[in-house]
Amino acid sequence: MFTRFLFLQLFMTVVTILSIAMLFTPIAFSSQEIKCLCIADTMFSGHSSEHNTNCGARANLRVKGWQGIVVFKFDMTNLKGSKADSATLKVYCSSITGTVSSPHTLTDMKISTIAHDWIEGDGDYAVTDKASTYDYPGGELGMKWADKDYDGNGRNGVQITVEDVINGLGGSVLNSEIPEATFAVNKWTEIPIEAKVIQPLIDEKQYGIVIWQPDIGKNIDIASKENAGGQNSAVLLVRARGAYVSSLEKVVSTWAMIKYGR
Repeated sequence: MFTRFLFLQLFMTVVTILSIAMLFTPIAFSSQEIKCLCIADTMFSGHSSEHNTNCGARANLRVKGWQGIVVFKFDMTNLKGSKADSATLKVYCSSITGTVSSPHTLTDMKISTIAHDWIEGDGDYAVTDKASTYDYPGGELGMKWADKDYDGNGRNGVQITVEDVINGLGGSVLNSEIPEATFAVNKWTEIPIEAKVIQPLIDEKQYGIVIWQPDIGKNIDIASKENAGGQNSAVLLVRARGAYVSSLEKVVSTWAMIKYGR
């Protein structure tokens, strides 16, 4: 009887320790998809009349060579401590103008991180030094995107611009070549993104995802979070292992793994 009591007490102690451990440890049995919402977006234009303007309040963000560099920041909170496997960036095309029409397939689009933090701002091509522009991060982030001119392309009398911290320059991470991405007005486009781009966002070492294409003759307008009350805002679907879930979900998930082997 005494031995049985000791065994039961030992068993309960082990269960308690394991339960407490699970409260502080992310489950990493298999990859799961986490939906990350856009919390900030803007565009940077190096055009001679726009290079020092902020576009954080615009409903549509234009992908247009160095005259339209679009950046998104996503809420990665639920991915803290996890390891990314891959991701899909979903963006909504609101219009296509210039030298091309809808639908249009880009074969030279680049996706990268941005290596410097930025301020979304509330401008619509508004001149400001309090929020981010093509020329500078602005506000408390200062007036310099990088420590030197990495791309060798100064514009409008400014040698160091946002282009020095994107597309693999200045510590940013460039996604592998995307063979093609088709955009059509009032349609969603899904863009595959590699783990090497997502992981530094999870680890808070990079500051967003940039969409870039080289031709200033093409105007690909992407809906921002201000478009249609946020219904057309960009979404990042991340497949990762070890993503944090609630304490109850951890216990239930672990029990299911043990009981059903799934």
